[in-house]
Amino acid sequence: QFLTNIHPALRWVYVLGIFAAIGGTVYGAYEVYARTAYECLAVVSARVRALSYQRFRGGVLIYTGVFGLLLLWTMSDPVAIITPASILGGVFTCGLWCFAMIWTDRRFLPRAFQMGRGLITLLSISGTLLTALGAKAILDYLGQVL
Repeated sequence: QFLTNIHPALRWVYVLGIFAAIGGTVYGAYEVYARTAYECLAVVSARVRALSYQRFRGGVLIYTGVFGLLLLWTMSDPVAIITPASILGGVFTCGLWCFAMIWTDRRFLPRAFQMGRGLITLLSISGTLLTALGAKAILDYLGQVL
């Protein structure tokens, strides 16, 4: 409403901005998902490594498109799909990822390239907070669902 208070025609600027944000997210999500799945699975599977990325990507796009639409069409509340995934992937595992970064840094990098104490401290605080808040969110969610 603040844009239309300036001028009524600015409503279309808002609509275009929302369309661009949602469209860009949807467009980019498939590519990010395909690349992430390929990189993760190629490490553990010789069959995936044998495939070209383009062929693998096609399978991922079909999988995400078909099953995503089926879920959306058959669920009465699509937010119910996103909530547990966002709690686990958005908060809880990001906290665990902080600790994995510290371990990876100390395990695989030469001393000259390792993080300093300040960064390790901040990363530890972030990891602790994210993991704890994620665990609380999981318990709250399970309390609502069960």
